[in-house]
Amino acid sequence: MRDTLRLWKSAITPVILIILGVSAANADITVTFKDGAPKDRFTIVLNAACAIGPSVLQINLATAPVGLLFDITENGDGIGVSQPFEWVSPPNNLAATPQVVDGDTIKIDSLKIRFSGIDAPESYYKGKEQFCFKGEEKISCGKLSKIFLIEKIGNEKVKCEIEAKTDRYKRKLGECFVNDKSLSRILVKNGYAFDYPRYSKKKYSIEQEYAKKNSLGLWSMKFEFPWDFRKNN
Repeated sequence: MRDTLRLWKSAITPVILIILGVSAANADITVTFKDGAPKDRFTIVLNAACAIGPSVLQINLATAPVGLLFDITENGDGIGVSQPFEWVSPPNNLAATPQVVDGDTIKIDSLKIRFSGIDAPESYYKGKEQFCFKGEEKISCGKLSKIFLIEKIGNEKVKCEIEAKTDRYKRKLGECFVNDKSLSRILVKNGYAFDYPRYSKKKYSIEQEYAKKNSLGLWSMKFEFPWDFRKNN
């Protein structure tokens, strides 16, 4: 296995990378190979800021002087086995103009991304809408947070750093940025979302204290924390 992989590794240059729907030139992708134990690893890096949707990745070994052989025997007989494709790290450089789902969730193509560590009011939860009160006025604070996020993104591209884990609704978790500014911090600092201490380790507590002290956004109203609203409904 070692000899075979060393020979192949020297032939990494002629490997052809094809991503259907996006040309390799436009995608700006680099492929490298590392020989190691217990696993050998291809590293595929998207260098550009462009977003790539669901794609088919093909690595063509036809021009390599030797094939790729996985030896699973002790004496080195060389038995070829099919190896599954495994994501070692998440696609953490997504960049696109998203659809805003609510005050803490966006959608890029078919991928839903929930901002980790913060919580915004619910615009719709189990058939119910979350309301806040300003004097006698009843306000849909979930919609208010969503509108604020829409306005902050505008037509700009959003870049997201995605975590490996998902939430219970199978949404990806991550932090997203517009012009290198964290949307999570912007939302909390302006009072349209809250630091979620159960998951944030108080990462956004400074921004929240600022919003609270200055009665910004929802802090100028009577409200229920989103996690309490869900618990009570």
